[in-house]
Amino acid sequence: MLDLNKMVDSSSTELDIENSLEMSNLPLASYLKKMHYGGRIRISGTDIGEVSRSIVNRSLAPERIQELLYDGRIKTMSIFDIISELEENNFVILKKIMNNYKYYIEAERANPV
Repeated sequence: MLDLNKMVDSSSTELDIENSLEMSNLPLASYLKKMHYGGRIRISGTDIGEVSRSIVNRSLAPERIQELLYDGRIKTMSIFDIISELEENNFVILKKIMNNYKYYIEAERANPV
C-alpha cells in the first residue's frame, strides 16, 4: 500500500489508487493533496450503490456479496461520492467507467486560475 507520509504535498504527477481507498482509513483528501497541478489520479474500486441494488434485487449470491463488501475492506464508497469530492477539490474528470460493480475514474488536478 502507498505510504502517503513519505510523499510531499503537491509532488505527485501520477497516482494510481486501485482498491486502496476501501482498504485504508485515510480519506480521499489525503491522496488528493499529494497531487501536483496537472497531475493525474486514477481511482478504481467497488461501488457500494451498485452492490446494494444487486442485493435488493437478489441477483447476487451470498458468497459474492461477502467478496464484494468484506474482503479486507474497511469502508465502501460510490462513484458519485468520489467524483463529487474530486470536483470539490479542483479536479477535472477525464474518464469515468462503471463495469458491473467496479468503477474506474481518471481525473486531473486543474491549474489554479
